[in-house]
Amino acid sequence: MARTFNGTTQWLLGNSPVNAYPITVALWVNDASAVGFHTMVGICNSAATNARNGVLLNAGKVRLFINDDSATTVGESSNSIVDNTWNCVVAVFDSSTNRSIYLNGTKTTATTTHTFGAGANRIGIASLSDNTPSSPLGGSIANVGIWNISFTDQEAVEFYSGVACNMIRPDALQAWYRLNDSDGDVDWWGQNNLTATASPTYSQHPPIIYPSTTKIFLPLPIPPSYSMKCHDLFKSFIKGS
Repeated sequence: MARTFNGTTQWLLGNSPVNAYPITVALWVNDASAVGFHTMVGICNSAATNARNGVLLNAGKVRLFINDDSATTVGESSNSIVDNTWNCVVAVFDSSTNRSIYLNGTKTTATTTHTFGAGANRIGIASLSDNTPSSPLGGSIANVGIWNISFTDQEAVEFYSGVACNMIRPDALQAWYRLNDSDGDVDWWGQNNLTATASPTYSQHPPIIYPSTTKIFLPLPIPPSYSMKCHDLFKSFIKGS
């Protein structure tokens, strides 16, 4: 499933898992209209209006936005999304002088100099997340991942192939929002759960490839010390560390 928003009063907010370069944001989006300025993910200062960072749509193009005391576009995709169709977006904030956008596998780069908006402490999905949430998206969003590294071209292509977020660089994954109706707005990787405003609904999302289930058979009885070692091994496997 995916979260579906009405484009006026519905969005998700929570504590931001990242607040400085490098950052990668990856997701799937199905926008109802290419007209207007729509937020997919905002990483902002909840107490200010001049420290906003975001991955948005503007007239159908993916736009990276950093407001470091002035409203600034720091990158825009060369291609456009297809309305009412699932589109793959990967946004890479590598540094103050290097950013990349991958829209459905097509890469666009930008090198203008801009610092990341200060004090970013709140994430928004389908809205900017400053002291007055704005620029909401009307459509659906699924499989949102936030990493504290810069994706390579290969990793962006891998996400476009439809894999779940925890299958790419799990060691650097900071938040994973599946946005399924079975688990609501839980961060499946970190502890940055989201809170919904005005009850966004659910809809079908594109097929997502999840890791296969691994079964581990152990002899019985299991000594307590051995059981603990297996538990630690399992945690390391799940977290990818």
